[in-house]
Amino acid sequence: MELKKEDLISKERLSKLAILDTLLAKKEPLTEAEDVIELKWADIATASHHLLRTMVTTLVRRAQRKTSFVGTKRS
Repeated sequence: MELKKEDLISKERLSKLAILDTLLAKKEPLTEAEDVIELKWADIATASHHLLRTMVTTLVRRAQRKTSFVGTKRS
């Protein structure tokens, strides 16, 4: 059940990114509605990127801390 929900969320995100990609590739001026959508989804994509980068950095730091404890004795 949880996997299905995550899959739907991923599909929705990919769909939005595809629409954003289409808007960014347009040569003619965007309509006002398209402009609003482009700005909103660009903000979301940027926020997602920063969130992912933060999560990866946190996981790497945790892994480094765990490996630094390997071989040390606890008293």
